[in-house]
Amino acid sequence: MTNSNWQEFPQYHVFLTEDGSPSLKFGPTEEPMHDLKGAFSESLAIYYHPMKEVFEKFGQLSVLSVGLGLGYNEMLFAALLAQINNAPDGSALSSPSPDYSLYYFEKNEFLIEQFDFWLLGKTTTFQSTYDLIGSFIEKKLGIAVEEIKAQLRKCQLEGRLLNLGELHLDSKAIKKCNCILYDPFSSRTNPELWEEKFLNLFLEEFCAENCLLTSYASKGTLKRALKNKGFVVELLPGHAGKRNRIVAWRYSC
Repeated sequence: MTNSNWQEFPQYHVFLTEDGSPSLKFGPTEEPMHDLKGAFSESLAIYYHPMKEVFEKFGQLSVLSVGLGLGYNEMLFAALLAQINNAPDGSALSSPSPDYSLYYFEKNEFLIEQFDFWLLGKTTTFQSTYDLIGSFIEKKLGIAVEEIKAQLRKCQLEGRLLNLGELHLDSKAIKKCNCILYDPFSSRTNPELWEEKFLNLFLEEFCAENCLLTSYASKGTLKRALKNKGFVVELLPGHAGKRNRIVAWRYSC
């Protein structure tokens, strides 16, 4: 791994994964948020491409992301919006009036505050970290960092980007979403978010009839809950040789 003690902040250690992109380790357990082989490449494969597929299939994109972290999913969502808005008529991404939103669950006030500061152009201790993620997106997807920030600020002002706080059994949906990015820490750190009872209630509350759920994990509890709610579960190879991950679809027609 490259420079594994790159930056340190309260509760978290920022480090560089093998593709050069940053990730976080949770201080009390030293558990990393991403695959050590590459935080950006993992986020691109497991979360960006499914979001794009949902929009191409349904012409709208309502995302629920479980966990903010360093904002990878939110930045990739913004890059996709920029691609949609800039797409020529008749292309796979063109839409006359795209409907889009991203709601996310995050309970850590430090992570929420730092990401909001970055969006607003305020001083943030993660400045170089966010900018580095943006540079990876710009290089791979052709969307500049400032355009990503502008898209996210616009979504915030319109109520299309919103933090829902801590995810728990009594959490309620603002709207049912057609793309679920299930990316909480592992069952070691957040065991309650991987219990089958909780997952059944979560899927019932937050998933639209036409919906995709994608996760880095392949936990049996998640597979059973998805099947119980009418999803067709597919196991795909995990990122960079890791164990299987889940992609699950549900169609009403």
